[in-house]
Amino acid sequence: MGNIFSTKTKKKFFFKKTKNGNYIVKVDELQIDRLQQLHHVLKICCNANFYSPISQDLTRGIDVLDVGSGTGTWVFDVSSDFPKSRFTGVEIQSFMLPTIRPSNTNFIHNDILEGIPFNPNSFDYIHMRYMILCFTDLQYDKVIKNLVELLRPNGYLELCEPNMNFTNMGPATQRLVDEISKLLSARSMNPSISDRLHEYLEKNGLQEIRQHDVMLPLSELDGEIGSLLGQNFVNIINGLKRLLIKQMNITHSEINQLINEFITEAKLNRMYCRYTMVHVVLLNERKFFMVYLSDYEFRKSKIPKIFNIPEIHCFDGQVHFQTTDSPLFRPFFSGPDFEIPESFLFYFVSTSNFPVLFIIISYKKLFSNEVIIIIIFLQYDIHQLLI
Repeated sequence: MGNIFSTKTKKKFFFKKTKNGNYIVKVDELQIDRLQQLHHVLKICCNANFYSPISQDLTRGIDVLDVGSGTGTWVFDVSSDFPKSRFTGVEIQSFMLPTIRPSNTNFIHNDILEGIPFNPNSFDYIHMRYMILCFTDLQYDKVIKNLVELLRPNGYLELCEPNMNFTNMGPATQRLVDEISKLLSARSMNPSISDRLHEYLEKNGLQEIRQHDVMLPLSELDGEIGSLLGQNFVNIINGLKRLLIKQMNITHSEINQLINEFITEAKLNRMYCRYTMVHVVLLNERKFFMVYLSDYEFRKSKIPKIFNIPEIHCFDGQVHFQTTDSPLFRPFFSGPDFEIPESFLFYFVSTSNFPVLFIIISYKKLFSNEVIIIIIFLQYDIHQLLI
C-alpha cells in the first residue's frame, strides 16, 4: 500500500479543553495521527470518500459542508478530486484547523451544538461521520435538524457511524467494549448510534433514505487493513484510558493488560466492526412559482428541451397543445390537494403584444374566464431553467 498510511506530522498538537462540546477522547498527537490514518483506511474499505451519488454534481461544482472536519483530511482529499466544488469544514477544536489550505476550501471554528453560522439552503451536500464520541442522542437529533435546514433542494445529507458492538469478540475485547458502552451511556451517548440514523432522518421528515453497511476488520488475519483498524481501536482506548481507569476502578497496569489481551485476541479471531453509511436527498417541498415568460424567453430557456415540449402555436387565451404526463413529476406529488392530470396543460395568453406562458401542472377548477397561474418545479431550480 505504499506510504498511504504514513501520517506522521512535524507539527505538535496539544489537547485544549474547550468551553463547549463533549468529545470524550483526549486529543493529542496520537489521536491526530489516528484520525488521519482512519480516513485513508475507510476510503479503501468503502471504495470511495462518500456514499451519496453526487460525483457528477461535485464535478460540475457544488457547495459542500463537512461537520467535525478535524485537521481537514477528508476535505483536502475530496477537494483535490473535485476542484470546481467549494468545501467548508466546521471543527470545534480550534488548534486542529488547517492554516494552509487549497483555494476551494475553507475552515471555521464553531461548536455546531450552539448553532451553525450559515443561512438556510447554503449547501448541496453535507457530510458528517464518526461523531459517536461527540453527541448525546438528543444532540444528534438536534444537529440533524439543523443540517437539514442548511440543505438546498435536492441536496444530500450523509451520515456515517460505527457500531461499538463488535462481532466475534474474545473476553478481553468484550470487557473493553462493554466498558466503553457504559462510559457513553453514562453521558447519554449511544454506543449503537448507527442503528438510529435512519430513525433520526425519518423524524425530520426525510424519505428515500439509503443505507449501506461495511464490516471493518479488526484483526491482522485480514491483512494490513485489519491490523491498522485494530491499532486504531487500541489508540481509542488510550484516548479514553483515564476515564476507563476511573470507571472500572483499576490501575494503569491493569488497563494496559486488557489492551494487550485484545491485541492477542485480534491475532486469533477475525473480529469486525459494522460501519453504517446513510444518505438522503432533500426533495423540494411543494413550492409554487409564478413565472411570466414571453415566447422568446420561453424558447430560449431550457424548459422545452427538458420537458420535450413540441412547437408552440399561440391562440389567444386558448389551450394550444397538450403533452403527456412527465415521469419526472409524478413520484413527488401526493395528498388530496393535488391531482395529476393525464396530461399537462400549457396555456398561452396574449396580453397587448406580450405573449405570456402559463404552465399548469396541477390545476383547480377554472372560474369563468379566469386562469389560475401555477408553475411547480419539484426537481429543478426555476432560475436555472430560465438561463
